[in-house]
Amino acid sequence: MLEILRVAKIIKAPFENVAENLPLIIHALQEQGIDSPLMRVCAIATVAVEVPRFAPIAELGGPEYCVRFDGRNSLGNIIPGDGFKFRRRGYAPLLGRSMYTEYGEALKLDLVSYPGLALEPESAARLLAFHFKKKNVQIPVGAHCWSRARLLIHGDLIDYQEFRKYIGALMHEDHRK
Repeated sequence: MLEILRVAKIIKAPFENVAENLPLIIHALQEQGIDSPLMRVCAIATVAVEVPRFAPIAELGGPEYCVRFDGRNSLGNIIPGDGFKFRRRGYAPLLGRSMYTEYGEALKLDLVSYPGLALEPESAARLLAFHFKKKNVQIPVGAHCWSRARLLIHGDLIDYQEFRKYIGALMHEDHRK
């Protein structure tokens, strides 16, 4: 099992943030029935590239920045202001009214009325694990197909080299035990 202090050093995140958030992420993976050493490595690497301080965040920029997401039917953003209301939050790419609705219903979280719930560490961890399960990330992870896992998680290969670097370092550390 990866030690929290070593994980924090590998991903260059504050120890307190890793100590608070990593157990919640592991618990959420267990809740979704997809917990394994490789899935833990994948989750850590994902959070490390998505939110470098290893704590849930909201998309930077105010309503004027997020207006670019208004009217995007592909995101379910049909009401003016949806771009800002349903901006990226949490650990992974939760974005748009459609995802907030679907993921919230699945996890019994009222994310449509209270989108800020996605910033609470426990909710963010559950959303991340649900996203992994919904996208079947455990399949490419089990086959060590990291580029496919990143595509399923994020939809593209942005930050793939950093993601892969963390995967390698975390797997090396996990095998030291």
